Amino acid sequence: GLDVFEKIGDYLFLSQNIFSEDGYNHRIYYNGNHWENWELIPYQNTALLELVYDDEKIYSILDQGIAYSLDFGSSWTYMSNPPIDGYINLLLVDNGYLYVNHGCQIYRTQNMGEIWEDITGEIINIGPPDPYACTSIMDMIKSNDNLVVSVYWYGGVGTLFYSEIQNINWNFIENFPSHHN
Repeated sequence: GLDVFEKIGDYLFLSQNIFSEDGYNHRIYYNGNHWENWELIPYQNTALLELVYDDEKIYSILDQGIAYSLDFGSSWTYMSNPPIDGYINLLLVDNGYLYVNHGCQIYRTQNMGEIWEDITGEIINIGPPDPYACTSIMDMIKSNDNLVVSVYWYGGVGTLFYSEIQNINWNFIENFPSHHN
């Protein structure tokens, strides 16, 4: 399996967490007429885990930290992590904000990790009744000027929430069809 198979600009990135003589991380460039040859990305310490991008800035998880590249993966710079003990999941980058989560905690930064804002809010308290409990934020998208998050609740229940981007106040989407196992 592949950890990353993502097209960003005119590049296609491929990363596999099985080291071989060929390395973990590759990219190929489309020059407008055809795909050029596969090349190794200079970073080969671990596989790239997740890629999110905006305005030619790519973010990835490297060595359990968040790194970004301004040159399509030729070089990487680490940034400060949010106050999370555990695996960080990249959700979305949009309008200068990077959104990440661990479990049900959601954080965002607009200054490369100097300050992280906890935007979890009431998500963990709004969901289905006991015995369900928030397990993880599965994904986040932007829709118009709103954020939409998919939340997985222990026991097989999924729910959706939305909020305005500028003023985070999560609202339960009541007409989401999956309210049971």
